[in-house]
Amino acid sequence: MLNRTAHFKTNLQLWAETLTDKTVLPTLVVGTLSLPFIGHMGTAALLNAHFGYRMLVIAPIGIEFFSPHVTKRAFS
Repeated sequence: MLNRTAHFKTNLQLWAETLTDKTVLPTLVVGTLSLPFIGHMGTAALLNAHFGYRMLVIAPIGIEFFSPHVTKRAFS
């Protein structure tokens, strides 16, 4: 069970990284275009709000949260 969980965790992280890689260029374009309107600080905040950062952190936390529930259900 734990081997499959570790494998799924790796696949989920790989999916999140792939999605993040695909959205980097559009985020940089939007940040560049918004620079004259919202300034340097606003553009920095916009670029740091890229959802890929959150996905790379939230995906493993979600797996860690649901793993005990799945194992309890599998063995009961």
